[in-house]
Amino acid sequence: MQLIYRARLVDETIAAGPESLEVRLFGWDEIPWEEIAFPSVRWALHHEREAQASGDFTTRTAPPDPTAGAGE
Repeated sequence: MQLIYRARLVDETIAAGPESLEVRLFGWDEIPWEEIAFPSVRWALHHEREAQASGDFTTRTAPPDPTAGAGE
């Protein structure tokens, strides 16, 4: 299970540590979608964009993974 928080960056001088060399902020058109490893992160990013457009920031859960249980 993952829990993703929505927050506002207050101190723009905060930076990733040495264990996270490739961390940076992205604009929507700069997101490297093909490099996102987890479908839940992709879903969360799309949900955030939708929430900003609609103003509906209610809590949601990710849709079920259609591949869950595959091959069992």
